Amino acid sequence: MIDYIKGKLQHITGQKAIIEVGGIGYGIFISTDFFQNAPPSGSEIKIYLSTVIREDSQRSYGFLSEKQRELFEMFLNVSGVGPKTALAIVGHVTEDDLPRIIFENDANRLSKIQGVGKKTAEKICLELKDKWKGEPLSAMKFASSSVGTDAIAALVHLGYPYLRAEKAVKKVLDASQGCSADILITESLKII
Repeated sequence: MIDYIKGKLQHITGQKAIIEVGGIGYGIFISTDFFQNAPPSGSEIKIYLSTVIREDSQRSYGFLSEKQRELFEMFLNVSGVGPKTALAIVGHVTEDDLPRIIFENDANRLSKIQGVGKKTAEKICLELKDKWKGEPLSAMKFASSSVGTDAIAALVHLGYPYLRAEKAVKKVLDASQGCSADILITESLKII
C-alpha cells in the first residue's frame, strides 16, 4: 500500500484533490476539513493515504495528518460504516474531540453530521468504546499508561464531563512522577 504522496496540488474541490507527481495526476477523495485547511493550488503538499479496495472500485482517501488517517481507518472498522461516512465524520471530529464523544456516548454530536443517522452514531460510540482499551489514538494524547486512561474513565463514570476529567488527570500526571490509579483519581477529584 502507498503510505503517502508528495507533489503539487493541481486542483481541489469539496470532495476531491488532484495531486501531480511525476507528470501523473492522482485523484484523491478528501474531507471537508482537508478542503478548508489545504494550501492554495500550485503548492507542494504531502497527503497521507488510505486505499479502500472493493469488488468494483479502488479509491484513495487523503488526509493532512497521520492522526486523521488513523481516525478514518478506525471509523471504517465499525460495522456498517463505509468510506463516505467515515470521511464525513473525520471532516467534523478531531482526535481531541473523539475521546469525549465516546466516553460520554455523545451520539447526538455524531448524528448531526450529514450521512450519519442516530443508530449509526450510537453504534460508533458503542463499538469504539469497546475498542478503546487498545489505546488507538496514542492513549488519548497523554495517558501512555493504563493508569491515566483508567482514571479518566472512572471520573467520567462518576458523572464528570470528559474534558474536565482529562484536564484534571493531565494536571496530576504532569505534577507527579507516577502514582497508582487510586491516588490519581483522588488528586484529580481535588482539582475538579
